[in-house]
Amino acid sequence: MTRGRSSTPALLLAGLCFTACGDKPTLTVFVPPPPFDGLDGTQWAWTSASCDDGAHTLDTRGFDERMRLRVMGRSLRLLRDVSMSADGCAETLVTWVSEDGAAFHFAEQARVADAPDRACSGSWPREHGGELRVEGDAMDLRVYRSQECGGYDIRHHYARVARSPLDDRALIRHVVAGLSLRDPALLVGSFSTQGSLVVPRAAAEGGGMRRVEGRAGVERWFSEMLRSVAWVGARVLEIVATDAGGYVAHVEYMDSALSEPLQIQVRFTLADSEIYEMRWSLSSLVVPAPGPPAGTALPEGRWLPDTAAP
Repeated sequence: MTRGRSSTPALLLAGLCFTACGDKPTLTVFVPPPPFDGLDGTQWAWTSASCDDGAHTLDTRGFDERMRLRVMGRSLRLLRDVSMSADGCAETLVTWVSEDGAAFHFAEQARVADAPDRACSGSWPREHGGELRVEGDAMDLRVYRSQECGGYDIRHHYARVARSPLDDRALIRHVVAGLSLRDPALLVGSFSTQGSLVVPRAAAEGGGMRRVEGRAGVERWFSEMLRSVAWVGARVLEIVATDAGGYVAHVEYMDSALSEPLQIQVRFTLADSEIYEMRWSLSSLVVPAPGPPAGTALPEGRWLPDTAAP
């Protein structure tokens, strides 16, 4: 699969071929394969980068990236886990790749860092044109007019690698990215099939906690909850390792039904790089946005209570 600035003649792009059969011309239509054929579910590791002119600083800053690809129709979603050891940063970027004439258009959908001060400054532009070329187990991703190269193009080189689970902190970032994008499949991607979710019930439902069992059940529950709001914004404030080998992520959460962000604690119980339990609790009061009169039932799946959880 190759796509770049060097465009193919329009006749070949259209996939048309005229042939003569006796005295009657015939038209043969060649249907080209999807632009990202064969890439779904593959994983890639960054190996190096090169500028068309000049030099970049990625090597000296300890740049590293692991990328997971998901084909969605004629578009491609990149899940990129990026770190720079010299900058002490780590983040997950979700990038949407779509066709743009003879090249591709790259648009960022979400960016989740381990903490606000651990974002990787300048690691990727939020929107850019570029090229994506795959030959066997090698992939080149060209970014047009990159700041890393002083306005010249940069080429990132990747090698195909065996599929492997996320590390613990990347796993947590993917959960928060799935929440921000209202994408239940991404949110539960690292759940064990027997994993469970524990969330507070609304006061109108009697308070207390609700447990949802099994990855399929958790995905259905989040699907209902996320359909009840028009948009969601979430970011990680801090990830803290616990003595029991799990993690507590402090998350700032906002959606269309709230007038102010919430502070949420998400406790992760992990084993073999899978989530066996994810427990949510509030550390600040919910302030409902102006809307339906008091007592109006919230949509099915809406989990945020109207008072702080005890």
